[in-house]
Amino acid sequence: MISTEYIFLILVYAPIYVNGICNSQIGPLRTTECSLVNNFNTKQWHSCLTNIYIQQQSQGRHRCGDETVRYCNYPCMHEVYYLEANLVIDPCTCNDSSVLPASALPTECLSPDGSDCDWYKNCL
Repeated sequence: MISTEYIFLILVYAPIYVNGICNSQIGPLRTTECSLVNNFNTKQWHSCLTNIYIQQQSQGRHRCGDETVRYCNYPCMHEVYYLEANLVIDPCTCNDSSVLPASALPTECLSPDGSDCDWYKNCL
């Protein structure tokens, strides 16, 4: 039988890996939330990205937890600074009252999957 302490730990740490905004099969791409990640000192932005993009961007160091997952949240400090732990610095830092910075790029430019060569012409 599963103990209540075990269930509590799952519920406490589940938002680090899974949330209601980023659906593992449909995204939506680049939805963003502010939350805490293991090994970092404070909250940071997370973006809903494709598993393919995360693997390409991190040169294979990161991926969504399951190969059947198409989308998952990716921490800003991994994406921007390639850091696995420590301090969260700007522009990644956030808190519960932070307002998300706006992006000037169209959504299709934010997470290329490598299958469309027009991406370079349209997004760079």
